[in-house]
Amino acid sequence: MTQPTLSRASLATARVLVDKINRDSIAVARFLSSLGAQLQLIDLDPLPDDLRDDCEQLAKQGVLVAAESDPNLTGFEYDVIIADLYPPPIRPFIVRARQQGLLVSTLADVLYAFCPVPKIGVTGSAGKSTTTALLFEMLIASGQTAYISQANEGENLWPNYELLNQVERMRPPAWLLTELTSSHLEYMHVSPDIAIVTVFSPDHVEWHGSLEDYIEAKETILQYQASQQWAILNHDDATRTIFAPVCRGQVAYFSLTCELEQGVFLQGDQLGACWDGKRRTIAVLSDVRLGQRYLGNVLAACAGALAAGVEIEAMHQAIKQFSGLPRRMELVGEVSGVSIFNDGWAITPKKASAALESFPDQSLILIAGGATQTHWSEALHSSAEEKALVEQTCRLASRKAKAIFLFGEVAPMLRAYLLAEQYPASALHPVADQNAALPAAIQAATAGDVVLLAPIFFINEDDAHAFTLQVREYVAQFALSVR
Repeated sequence: MTQPTLSRASLATARVLVDKINRDSIAVARFLSSLGAQLQLIDLDPLPDDLRDDCEQLAKQGVLVAAESDPNLTGFEYDVIIADLYPPPIRPFIVRARQQGLLVSTLADVLYAFCPVPKIGVTGSAGKSTTTALLFEMLIASGQTAYISQANEGENLWPNYELLNQVERMRPPAWLLTELTSSHLEYMHVSPDIAIVTVFSPDHVEWHGSLEDYIEAKETILQYQASQQWAILNHDDATRTIFAPVCRGQVAYFSLTCELEQGVFLQGDQLGACWDGKRRTIAVLSDVRLGQRYLGNVLAACAGALAAGVEIEAMHQAIKQFSGLPRRMELVGEVSGVSIFNDGWAITPKKASAALESFPDQSLILIAGGATQTHWSEALHSSAEEKALVEQTCRLASRKAKAIFLFGEVAPMLRAYLLAEQYPASALHPVADQNAALPAAIQAATAGDVVLLAPIFFINEDDAHAFTLQVREYVAQFALSVR
């Protein structure tokens, strides 16, 4: 049997199994049903109350909705699977479909296949959201139209239901701009017109099954490009050696360490560009409102903008105005000369290390911890490669932090790593939970210190946001107490 493709003709006669019942899967079902596909939505969990009306409407259109059903046991004969992003691809029905040569896709894949405007995709082990958001501001500043997700504002800029719901109304000239995780790319068969890879380190290895599988998924962002399309790569790390050999289109780089013949780079206090043989200055460091940690992301966004035809002045304007995203090294309060930063999105060693590197040695009161159990992994950072990165992060933390407050399931593990680095036990403080960490950390700090939440392991969106609210309440109460 010939594998179905993501085309109107092929999908018009396809039988499609959509894994999970949520807003994204409902949007996919609605879109594919409009093309004539036969669909079944399936989910192990009960039908969410807030989606009941949507599912009833789909049922009237002939879509089978099977809540509290195991997709591994379905008797539904299918040609295409639309996979959910969070469970790993070792699920039996995914493995069986691939073995049979069936198409396993996802919302991002469908969106990219049917989007009528050029696409910019940003991937990497860290910095995707910041790069994507800044690039969006550059496009808007240049007067170009750009479509980007808004439903998860401040969290991530993934392809989602709102973009798919707009896809039939999108018209050039415009851009579709998304960040793409490795779990998107695992199931994609389309590459963006401009593909940006911010940085590479082992991540989600346990989800993909091996480091090689993780790399293979990431390479999908380049795999389907044509010769006239662009790959924007980090010149300073393994991104260059891993991804450059598989590039099919034009390649440009960004670098913090050297001047480039084709790309964007830091030279002294200037952000410079050499593009099509022309050397230009984009901005100076004093224009950048983001911290030092994000300079690579700024350069990546600039390179992507040049590939998209954005003028230097528009890039400069966006850089001067862009102050970053919530919970990415966000300064959320100050008490008695102690600055408090929320980097609650630093739930990987790579991201936490980037946060730690932003501060001088012995200047931090660090709050770290979290859990290994997530909605996408039962053993976060458990691969040999990621364990090595956790160890490196703890080595860095032992140099940067005067005191460390540990919470959650991983507190004993992090304590063991830190003690192995000869970090003094007297400076390690286990606390009951994240809420207990803040007042204890502030009490341990003196004027000029920084309290930093950089978990290393998983905390959810609500907990990351709760830290900001807790800081603001603490600051307000402190102000009242000293009146």
